[in-house]
Formats: sequence, structure tokens, C-alpha cells
Amino acid sequence: MKIGNTKLIESGIRTERSHIRAHVCPRIRRVYVFKTSLGIQAIDSGSYPLKAVRTGEIVTAMGYLVPPHVLGCSVIDIPEDVFYEADFDWKDNTSEKGRKATFVIKRLIEQGLFPMRFTVQEINERMMQISGIDVTMQDNMKIQVKMDYNGGDKRLGGTGNLYLQTAECNPYRRY
Repeated sequence: MKIGNTKLIESGIRTERSHIRAHVCPRIRRVYVFKTSLGIQAIDSGSYPLKAVRTGEIVTAMGYLVPPHVLGCSVIDIPEDVFYEADFDWKDNTSEKGRKATFVIKRLIEQGLFPMRFTVQEINERMMQISGIDVTMQDNMKIQVKMDYNGGDKRLGGTGNLYLQTAECNPYRRY
């Protein structure tokens, strides 16, 4: 197999356009949800270690190890049926892991278990109130889903951190 680009480029939490991040941590069967802006603040504080991720001998990502409590996370236990339906396997390729993480988030949203954040506006216009509309909600939330396989609460067997990636390369062209 021919190896492609091995130069790290800025990519991840600082370059994405999400409002919310959802880190799926199958090892401990939990999802951590937090505001993207809080993740950026945490890494910009300089308080957390930078860690390289290697694929073989090649550094394929750089990111920061940040404890979930620092990020003000909402923590969701992955329901047993969703966990088994996702069929997580550490040996899955990057694309498959990402697909499974996204599947979990979609199911949590469908089941009303995902902490949704809405912009809420009270209606003061009399005719709209008479027609039965007192409050409107707007949801423009963009969610970045990350597979953080071993991340999360150390007491449950996780690493004790979430991995907030800031750079990557894709020498094996895995998407």
C-alpha cells in the first residue's frame, strides 16, 4: 500500500463549525456532550497535555487530554439495546467506528435522551397568542460526533480524559 500525506494539518475542534461535541466512549458505555467553545477554552488554557496518536510509526493526530468535568459535560449512559445494536469492535476501521458513533447519537436523539439546547422566544404578539402560539423554539445546533473509544471516567475503566484533536494527517486514506 502506498502511503499518502504524513504531514499534520490543523484539523479538529478548532477548525470545525460545531456548537456541540458528543464523544462516544464504548469502553465505558457512555457519551459525553459539551459545548465546543468550552473544549477550545480548555486546550487554550495550556493546562492539559498534548498527545500524539500513532498508526504504526506515523503520527496521525495530535490532541489534548482533557478531563470531562472540566468541560461541563452532560453524561449519557448508552442504553443497552443501542449499545448492542451498534456492535462496537475495537478492530473496526476508522470509518466504521465513526459510523457507529454517529448511529448512537442519532438513536439517543430519537429516544429523547440527548441534551438538546434550543433558542426559546416568548411570543408577545396578541394575534399569534390567540392563534395558539405562546413560545417558539429554534434549533440550529450543529453536533460533531467523535469516537473516543477508551475515553471517559477512569473509575469505570476509561482513560479519565476526552481526546480533543487539533491536527491530523491521513496517510492511509481512511475516511
